Amino acid sequence: RVHLENGQLQATLDLHGIRYTGSGYLGSALAMNKELSKTLFHVGGVPTPEGITVRRGETPADIGFPCVVKPCSGGSSVGTSIVERAEDYAAALAEAFRYEDAVIVERYIRGRELTVGVLDGAAMPVIEIIPKSGFYDYKNKYQAGLTEELCPAPVTPEQTAAVQALALR
Repeated sequence: RVHLENGQLQATLDLHGIRYTGSGYLGSALAMNKELSKTLFHVGGVPTPEGITVRRGETPADIGFPCVVKPCSGGSSVGTSIVERAEDYAAALAEAFRYEDAVIVERYIRGRELTVGVLDGAAMPVIEIIPKSGFYDYKNKYQAGLTEELCPAPVTPEQTAAVQALALR
């Protein structure tokens, strides 16, 4: 079984000499594994929320609330929960463990959601993602009309430069 987001498809295409667009297999694999990504962010000086990895069978630490609980290598926010109260933590862990044996738990940071694509070493315009309700989960990502995307994002030139510099880093 070949996965589309974790680099397996790109590696298969590379092995067969088939050209494609987008990230290569290594970048895709590293980006999809949130534990490895967080390590690389720390090493590279890219801010990332405080977090831990919990493996199935371990007693999970409590990092405080609110927090985000998500599968380590999942995509499209499947299995992701924002946990506001301690009594909802176990259910969020159980939901994330439905998808894999490693789960990331991070402090939740309230704020605006900004994204920046990088193409051939150049940062693209900043986009602000605004779900009409909740967070940018699977439904809000893929069901038409549930999320507004503003491009360019309504941010100052200084904020634009800072966000683009982080994307490039």
